Amino acid sequence: MSFLQVEGLSKSFGGLKAVYDVGFDVEQGEILGFIGPNGSGKTTTLNLLTGFLKPDSGVIMFNGQNLVGLQRNQVCRKGVARTFQIVKPFLEFTALKNVMVGRVYGQEPARNLKVAAEESREILEVVGLFDKAEILAKDLTLM
Repeated sequence: MSFLQVEGLSKSFGGLKAVYDVGFDVEQGEILGFIGPNGSGKTTTLNLLTGFLKPDSGVIMFNGQNLVGLQRNQVCRKGVARTFQIVKPFLEFTALKNVMVGRVYGQEPARNLKVAAEESREILEVVGLFDKAEILAKDLTLM
């Protein structure tokens, strides 16, 4: 069975078919991208996969569990989440704490913050921002 399996996914807004009969499988460790012009349904598909929108029809199976009908926080707890094109960090949080939000959001309340901080430092190291960990987001620059 595939890690992620999508079959017959469709979503309309009034008379506009934004996504029609989309289907694909993703295996564990595989990377998949959506390519297409503006208005072709890429963002709508991501919103359907992550519970931000409810499909009109179709099945979204993740690790053998159907995600259709779940609230987005429930989908997140299952391990499916998204990012947005326009990044909006918490300006009064440090770079480390902004990454930690992503590590603990949607997790069980008892999640160990020490572990989340450790994982977040590793992420900052990977993306070359470890030395900026304690700088407030509002003070970070793009250069």
